[in-house]
Amino acid sequence: MCLLTTSCLRQTKDTVEITADGSEIVVPADASSVVSFAAEEMNGVFERAFGRKLPVVQAPTVGRTSIFLGDCAESRAAGIDVSTLGHDAFVMLVGGNRVFIAGRDDPKLDVRAAVKNGNVQWLDGERATLFGAYEFLERHAGVRFYFPGEIGTIVQRMKGFRVAEGQVVVEPTFTVRNIYLSGDGPVPGETNTAAVNAWKSLDWCRLRMQTRSVPCCHGQRGFSFPERFHKTHPEYFALMKDADGNVRREVVDRLSNEWGPQMCHTSGLWDEMYLDCKAYLSSEPARTRGIRNKWGKDGFGWNNNCKGRFVDVMPGDGMKKCLCANCEKAYDKDSKQWATELVWGNTARLAQRLLDDGIDGIVTQMAYPPYRDVPRCALPSNIWVMVAEIGPWAEASPGEPEHEIDEVRRWSEKLGHKIWMWTYPSKYGKAATPGIPDMAPRAWAKFYKRTIPYSYGAFCESEGEKSIFHYLNYYVFSRIAWDATVDVEAVLAEHFDRMFGAAAQELARFYAELEEKWTKSTLYLWYDGLSGRNSHVSSDVRLWREIYTPAVLDEWNRLFDQAEAKVKTNPDALKRVRFIRQEFLDHMMAASRKFLAESDPEAARRRYRAIDPAVNLFPPQTEPRHLVVTNSGGQASFEISLKGKLKPNTRYRISGIFKLKDVTPLAPLYDGGCFFNGYVGAWQWFPKQVAVFSGTIDWTYREYEFTTPAELKQKVGHHLGFILRRATGEAWIDCMALEELGR
Repeated sequence: MCLLTTSCLRQTKDTVEITADGSEIVVPADASSVVSFAAEEMNGVFERAFGRKLPVVQAPTVGRTSIFLGDCAESRAAGIDVSTLGHDAFVMLVGGNRVFIAGRDDPKLDVRAAVKNGNVQWLDGERATLFGAYEFLERHAGVRFYFPGEIGTIVQRMKGFRVAEGQVVVEPTFTVRNIYLSGDGPVPGETNTAAVNAWKSLDWCRLRMQTRSVPCCHGQRGFSFPERFHKTHPEYFALMKDADGNVRREVVDRLSNEWGPQMCHTSGLWDEMYLDCKAYLSSEPARTRGIRNKWGKDGFGWNNNCKGRFVDVMPGDGMKKCLCANCEKAYDKDSKQWATELVWGNTARLAQRLLDDGIDGIVTQMAYPPYRDVPRCALPSNIWVMVAEIGPWAEASPGEPEHEIDEVRRWSEKLGHKIWMWTYPSKYGKAATPGIPDMAPRAWAKFYKRTIPYSYGAFCESEGEKSIFHYLNYYVFSRIAWDATVDVEAVLAEHFDRMFGAAAQELARFYAELEEKWTKSTLYLWYDGLSGRNSHVSSDVRLWREIYTPAVLDEWNRLFDQAEAKVKTNPDALKRVRFIRQEFLDHMMAASRKFLAESDPEAARRRYRAIDPAVNLFPPQTEPRHLVVTNSGGQASFEISLKGKLKPNTRYRISGIFKLKDVTPLAPLYDGGCFFNGYVGAWQWFPKQVAVFSGTIDWTYREYEFTTPAELKQKVGHHLGFILRRATGEAWIDCMALEELGR
């Protein structure tokens, strides 16, 4: 699994010339779909570079320079043996009038169809010749695949180019190269979802992402424990307190939940799981264990927690404590990661039993809350570990990147081999910031480069509302994933020059300031007792009034004006500058205008006066409520009881205007300050992303919507309001309204 980039280049004085008139692409008649797709990709570039495509033939033509793609009789005669190459590795051999590009390709893959259908990222199987074709175009024709389409794919017009004779063998640094291509695709004028998904799949191919996925994500749900054992072995399920405070087995209400119920990890559950793993790795059918296919719904079948020679035994998400006596004894009461020894002890015993029984296979498990610490117990050699880390966004907090790298190092040393990672450089949940780009390629480069001695790759869970916001993050990650020695600053400088020409300086400054504001002001880390480090963003008030202020946006607008003026005689560069302006700056300016309009207190006061008091569940106010906290243990709030007033499964809007003076958090920023909150059958935090206000803020209006639970237990107290907690300072709240919006 430890694959380092290798380049074995034999330089000579001779070169081979590639031109439209004198060259061709050779795709043998029995070539795989991977090879034919590689030919199409190369010809798409040649058409832009030369003005027309190269002929595609099944056998070489005398007098032409032939580019042979894939493993074929001619490449083998030239001495290329793809069976000796590592996973995803390829060879480029140039000599005489021949160019060979070959690696291992899965003959069953239909990459062309997968791109069209938008699902390449879920397609396992090597396609090394395709990767070699991209490398050839980049290395020798100067092509750059920043993102698909004319704007993001840099191709120079030329009559031809020369390639030095010699041989290069390339293997990736990371075998795990996985990104989350989410959000709207930046296809100008394209709104069709299928077309956008195809765009993303093509991006996945050109970035040369992974071709083998290893299951390691809450794998216990794939063993169908609730369906199989809720009647015969209720002791496999955790003892939990229900909403009424009664202790019972935690299975009845969650049989249909995708993540499954909480389990008892001191019961016979792990013995059943061992038999499941043994059956799968011994090629027994799933019906022998009574396991049903969860995803295809087609009867018995192994689920995606079992794949190839891997079995994923990771517990379900959000693991909570089982209250049985045996589990209570097994928990580490002195650690926030209280399940570390219990979960890893069970994993080690299961893996060792497989070894003792001569069963060949790999057990996968993630270091994840509440069992993320390196355990004291020994871990057998057939365990592979994925470590969950914040990743690049750790740059938001001094010292945190070093802490995470040290954690990865300790796991690697514990196992005696490299691990892989699940990282979270994303924009969802508590890190959602609609309209704000999270472009931070230097943060990505800094983190992933430092993991190379201990890791063979990462999944970058990088959700966001616009995929274009991540494109340079992805490109830099791809370069590192294929070359451990890459000079990232040189890569970035080349990007600005190739993309924007004479406007490189202005765009480089814009991107640098975006990254600085994202990693040093917008984003920050917060700690809780269980999951440890979490990435969050500042409140929308701070985002648009302190960080991305109208003055900042106006300055960036002037910067783009300067950039456009510099490239007005370069149509390609001008098109790219305008595209980035539209996709990045224009979206920020629109989000800023929207916030400023929606937060306007005078408009809010007029709206409040227009609300019929009979439909406002808050009592009428004659003056603002004044909240004051002068010590660290204090708390002040304006809350009302809504017991018996709320309806089940109904949407409501809570709103109000507030003003702060010198509100200083005494706890982490996410937890200390002012915010709207309440309890309506379950705790409601408004909104789901961070909305905690601090500092000095003039009157500002905010509103948030929520839906009450389907079963609203009326004997439980319901209350909502505005609170100043774990902070000192003063706050005022006025025009509070709670309106029913219907079902």
